[in-house]
Amino acid sequence: MLTNKSAKQRTSKPATEQARIRNIIRLGFASVLGLTFCLGVLGLYQLHNSKSSLINIVELGNEKISLAIKMRDAIRLRALTVQRMLATDDYFRRDEELQQYYEHSGVYRIAQQALLTMQMTAEEKQIHETLRSLASIAQPINDEAAEMLMQDPLPAEFNSALEKAVLTQRQLLQLLDQFVDLQKSYGKASVTAAQEEFQSTIFLMLMVVVLLLLAGSAIAKRVTHLVTSKNSELEAKNKELEAAWFEAANATHAKSKFLANMSHEIRTPLTSIIGFAETLAEPSQNQDDLRHAAEAIKQSGRHLSQIINDVLDISKIEVGQVEMEMIPVSPTAIVSEVANMVEEKIKKKGLKFRANYYFPLPKLIEIDPTRLRQILLNLLGNAAKFTNEGIICINTYYLADERMMKYEVSDTGIGMTPQGAAKVFEPFSQAEKSTTRRFGGTGLGLSISKQLAEKMGGDIVCESRKGEGSTFTATISIGDIHYPDLIYEADELSRIPVNQAVSTRPQRTLFSGRVLLAEDTIENQKLISLHLHKSGVEVTLADDGEQAVNAALQNNYDLILMDMQMPVLSGAEATRTLRDAGYTGPIVVLTANTGQADRMECMDAGANDFLSKPIDFDRFFAMLKTYLVEASLPATSRLRQAGEQPGAVFSEDSELQELYNSFLRRLPEMIESIKDAAQQQNWQELTHVSHQLKGLGGSFGYHHLTAVCKNIHDCARQQSNEKLDEFIAELQDEYRLIQHGDMTTRKAV
Repeated sequence: MLTNKSAKQRTSKPATEQARIRNIIRLGFASVLGLTFCLGVLGLYQLHNSKSSLINIVELGNEKISLAIKMRDAIRLRALTVQRMLATDDYFRRDEELQQYYEHSGVYRIAQQALLTMQMTAEEKQIHETLRSLASIAQPINDEAAEMLMQDPLPAEFNSALEKAVLTQRQLLQLLDQFVDLQKSYGKASVTAAQEEFQSTIFLMLMVVVLLLLAGSAIAKRVTHLVTSKNSELEAKNKELEAAWFEAANATHAKSKFLANMSHEIRTPLTSIIGFAETLAEPSQNQDDLRHAAEAIKQSGRHLSQIINDVLDISKIEVGQVEMEMIPVSPTAIVSEVANMVEEKIKKKGLKFRANYYFPLPKLIEIDPTRLRQILLNLLGNAAKFTNEGIICINTYYLADERMMKYEVSDTGIGMTPQGAAKVFEPFSQAEKSTTRRFGGTGLGLSISKQLAEKMGGDIVCESRKGEGSTFTATISIGDIHYPDLIYEADELSRIPVNQAVSTRPQRTLFSGRVLLAEDTIENQKLISLHLHKSGVEVTLADDGEQAVNAALQNNYDLILMDMQMPVLSGAEATRTLRDAGYTGPIVVLTANTGQADRMECMDAGANDFLSKPIDFDRFFAMLKTYLVEASLPATSRLRQAGEQPGAVFSEDSELQELYNSFLRRLPEMIESIKDAAQQQNWQELTHVSHQLKGLGGSFGYHHLTAVCKNIHDCARQQSNEKLDEFIAELQDEYRLIQHGDMTTRKAV
């Protein structure tokens, strides 16, 4: 069976080759026939084009000549009418001839206008322009001479006018003759061009015939070439096999190198684990020895786990299985957290450590916080590993134009040569072999970090000098937060935790005094006044800026809390009005507009302070301490913390719970208002409603809702449709999460 099968395979190969040759021959003849057909079609097409072009040129030239002759005849007939008027003494006869004169002038103008509308060459346009310029001079002269003939006796200047008229008429006739001659020369040139095109068509057809002959010759050569090409194919296959062998050998070498690296890295912690585990079994060990052994096993286990995690990370990255959890986080707080994690380790080596922030910096960016921590920990860990003296710094910048965060990790360590720095991001590579022997490590950390940075829209680059130190610069995109709030001062950093959850619960303080709260949103009125009442403060409400101005001028208040965006008079306008009227009491602006320009507008209007919505009650009560007299309050009273699930603390206070329920009832109506205003491009209404919801969302724990409404509010203020539909859809998705009670995405801003 095997023999027969092999024989069939051998006999089928020549048959297949013969069929291939037949197909090539058929293809060749089909190509010859196709080229012949194309030749005929091309020749006919060229002849048709030549004929059409010649006809068009001749017809156009004839029409131009006809119009020029009409103009020339009109000039001559007009001269004859003048001669006939001069020859007769009959006044009425002269009048008839004058009418004929004007009729000929009309014929001239009509022909001239028709000629003007036709397509002309530059030379024709020049003659026509000269003709028109001369006609504008000749026409009044001829008309004047003709009109003088109607006078009896003839004026003394008639002879002079007649001479001028005759001279200009001759010049016009010369130009028209020149125009006619030019048209004739164009006609001759067109005929010559048609002849040349015909000759080129014949030449092209001859060339195609030559190509057909060459194609036939090529087919014959191709048939003979097939036999010799088999040897070339066999040689190429041998080369491919040789290249595949070398590739397999390289892969085997890389695998061996990887296994050797991993074997070394894994054996080191395993040796420690096994050795200290054996000491645990010895009865002579005291408690300190046992504790030391257990700690060593734990540290080695963590090291081993890190090695395995690095290998898994690099393999996931290479096959594209790394998923990013992009959520709003504080970039500065992550730096602070990472700095706290590595600072003790760095200082134990006798090194100095600094974390520097270059303002302004965004309050929130949208990234994967776990991966950013991993990048920064790798960079700082590397800096600590290769630095024995000096300082390690991490500098944080915001590149507003590129919408990128930039983190620089610099050290005064051993540094690298340019060759070493060029390959430092390669997997399983370190700058030099001596580095691996001296410091250890798999060489995966920087490769992983660079690829993670690239997946977050950035990169990592390295600058290094041997013996002086290195600087690794990581850039990360800020994500889909288009207009991030910015922080401008170092004291604001402490108020921005990584996951937006406040770690300490603010204690309520009892105050005495009277506060005027100017706020147009009912929910905010109730929420703020409730906290003020619980703090012992007497509160007066104003629904708009005008009411706030009237109330402040008619009563005595210890503090005015002024919303920025209100009907009738805005917060800034109301503040400015009060200051102009001589009001000197403290005014603090509460607003969801937290940009630097908004802050400056409030301060320029005369405000004493500025607090952003949603309200941070730590800052709120700290502000109250500045302007009101305080007293103590039992420690059992507290406020709901930013980042807690809505309802978890509200349920402890029936009044807060009612406010929360009222907000949830009104939320669908506000979202519909935003959608309607966006659809109708009612920017004023969209600005107003999105501003309200921007402040309310965070006040009731829905801080992502505040972030979305801020984006919508920015679009409304700029009257921009760009990404507005996307933000509206995101708002609807957020509302669906709220409806289903999903609190996992609730983050403070």
